[in-house]
Amino acid sequence: MAKIQFLQLPVPPPSYFAATGNVPLAAASLASCLESKEDPIQGIIPSVISPEDTDSLGDKDLIDRICKEGPDFLGLSLYLWNTERSLYIAKEVKKRNPEIQILIGGPEVNEDNPYVLGEDGYDIAVSGEAEHNFRSLMKALLNKESLENVENVAYRKKDGFLSPFGIPSPANFPLTDFPSPYTTGHLLVNPKRSTYLETVRGCKSQCTYCFYPKSSQNLRTLDIKETIHLISNLKEKGARELVFLDPTFNHRPGFDSFLDAIAEVNSDGQMTMFAELRSEGVTPKLATKLRKAG
Repeated sequence: MAKIQFLQLPVPPPSYFAATGNVPLAAASLASCLESKEDPIQGIIPSVISPEDTDSLGDKDLIDRICKEGPDFLGLSLYLWNTERSLYIAKEVKKRNPEIQILIGGPEVNEDNPYVLGEDGYDIAVSGEAEHNFRSLMKALLNKESLENVENVAYRKKDGFLSPFGIPSPANFPLTDFPSPYTTGHLLVNPKRSTYLETVRGCKSQCTYCFYPKSSQNLRTLDIKETIHLISNLKEKGARELVFLDPTFNHRPGFDSFLDAIAEVNSDGQMTMFAELRSEGVTPKLATKLRKAG
């Protein structure tokens, strides 16, 4: 049985007193998508290095740990704040354990980032919103098939150079296709940390400073019933601070009803919540509902 380990590094500097905002939702979502109830990927065991460890371990300790545990695959989520360090760790792991296949993905991995594409310490780069394509990639890797036709994927060729990315695939799969990492156990609720969740992907705004609408303008939502079920589950597990990663919170269809449903779940005020909204769309009525919801 093959093993894949996911590593999502925090905003530096890592220390015992590091900020508690490091929640590896992306890494854990990829781990969870392999375990879809209807169509699980066979022959692979995913795991995520916990944020408690990534917040406190330095480079050497992380490299030692990964090489000692010896996964078949190592996946790294690259963000603006952790790209340089992630690529360094990838390169050092590859030096010590060349048989580990190293995969990178995240917002910093795309065909117009020459810094990332110019590095050589990884084997495969995945661009875009990854769950659906990632499953295809892992099936191909496990079956030792060619990666030439895998969408949104660039791979290291025998000559050491990176191939062009495969045909771009739009992110249009329903959010209900894959389970939440909080329900699969790949991401634990820690009352001392924020609890990140997505109930919407895609953005219909055209803000010139933002990359998000360039990647997905099609709004895909968890319906209210499923979202409230997830929020209730998180509350039961001890969540105290929810952070909605929805690009524009009040663009969600049926926003009034959504806030009413949240207010009912959070009627005791045990949870506080954060989200990004378009302020010009916040009426006095909506402001009252937001306050009531927490």
